Amino acid sequence: MSKASRDPTLEKGEALLRSWGLEPSSPIESLAEQVGRDPAADLAIARWLGDRGDAAAFDLLERLAQSEAGKAVRREARRSLYRLQQRGIGRAENPREVVARPLWQPEPEATQAFYRPYSAGGRRDFLLARKYPGHWVILLAGTENFDARLAEVRRITTSAKQWRELVRQATSAHDGFARGDERYCDFLLWRAYGNLPPSQRTAERDYLAYRAEFFSLPPPEKMDSPIVTLYPPEEGEALSEEVRQADTKDLWSRFAVLELARAASSEVAPFVERVLALEESPLILSDALKLDRQLQIQEEALQAIFAEEKRPSWVHRLREVAYYFHLKGDSAAARSLANVALALETPGIDPKQVAFCRDLTRLALGLALEQRRQEEKERAAESLVVTPQQLLRAQQRKPNPDR
Repeated sequence: MSKASRDPTLEKGEALLRSWGLEPSSPIESLAEQVGRDPAADLAIARWLGDRGDAAAFDLLERLAQSEAGKAVRREARRSLYRLQQRGIGRAENPREVVARPLWQPEPEATQAFYRPYSAGGRRDFLLARKYPGHWVILLAGTENFDARLAEVRRITTSAKQWRELVRQATSAHDGFARGDERYCDFLLWRAYGNLPPSQRTAERDYLAYRAEFFSLPPPEKMDSPIVTLYPPEEGEALSEEVRQADTKDLWSRFAVLELARAASSEVAPFVERVLALEESPLILSDALKLDRQLQIQEEALQAIFAEEKRPSWVHRLREVAYYFHLKGDSAAARSLANVALALETPGIDPKQVAFCRDLTRLALGLALEQRRQEEKERAAESLVVTPQQLLRAQQRKPNPDR
C-alpha cells in the first residue's frame, strides 16, 4: 500500500483512538485492549507503537505482525518493529521458570539452529543442536516440497570436539549450513510435521518425540519469515519500476537460486513439447514468426509456473532463500529476492511485469529442453534405427557454412 493510500486510513484510525480517549502516549495495556476493534485503529496503533521506546511496545508489535489482522496492519507493524530495532529496542525478557536441579548440573545452553538452501525438487535440511552436561544432542531434519511436509528426522549425540568439527565441515561448503533463528526453525519443522497425515507420522518423521529436548515453550502457531523484518518494504508501491526491470543475472550465479529454476523445469513439460514441435514443423516459417511463437510459449509457461494458486509457495521459497543469503552475509541478493517475494504477494500482480519471473521461466525452459535433448541423444545412441524427426533435428542443428 502506498503512503498516499495509507494516510486516510491512518487518519481515520487515529481519530477513532482519540474518540476512545487514547493518545500515542497511552499505556500499552490500554492500546492492546483496543486491538481487533477496528482495522483502521489497528493500523494507527501499529504506527504509534513505532514511536515508543520500550520493550512492551515491541512485544505488542510482534503480536500484530503475526496476527490475523489485515495485511496492511501486519506490514505497518513490521515497519514499526524495524524502526524500534534500529534504535536498539527488542522484545521484553520473559520471566524464566525456576527449575530445581543439582548445583553441580549447569543449565543447558540455548538451542542452536542451522539452515541449508533448497536442492532440486524443494528438499532441504535443517540442524538443531543443544549442549547438555558432557555432550551435545543434535537433530538432523529434512523437509520436502519447499517445507510443505517433513521428510525425516534423526537424533544423534556427540562430544564437544566432534560437534565443533561437524560445524566446521557443515558450514564450509558453498551451499553449507548457516546459523539462524531457532524459533523460526522450530515453527517450520512443527508445521511440516503437522502437515503429515497420521499414517505418515512414523518414527522416522516423529518430530514431536524429539522436540522437548530442544524447546521448552510451545511452538509458534504463526510466524512470518525473519526476512520480512530484516528487509522491510520501502515506502511507496510494493512493485516498483526497479523490481520490474531489475537485472537478475548476478542472482543466477548462485547455486540456491539456480535450484529454484531447476525445480521449476519439472513443471514445463507441455511447453517443451510445443517448442520441439515448432522446431520440427514442416512449415517454412520466418525467423521473426518463429521468435514470436517462442515468446508466446514462454509467456504461457510463465503464467503456469507463477499461477495465482502457486504464488504463496513462491513467496515462501523466495523469502527462505533470501533469509539463507542474509545469514551468509549476502545482503544484496537477500534484498533482491525479498523484493521479488513482495511483488508476487501484491494483489493483482502480473508476473510478466517482474524481471526475475521472466528470467526464471526462460532458464527453466532451457534446462528442460537440454534434459530432453540429452535423453533423446542417449536413446539414439542405443538404437540402430534413426527416425525422420531425429534426422530433421540434427540437420537443423548443423551449422550453415554459407552464413
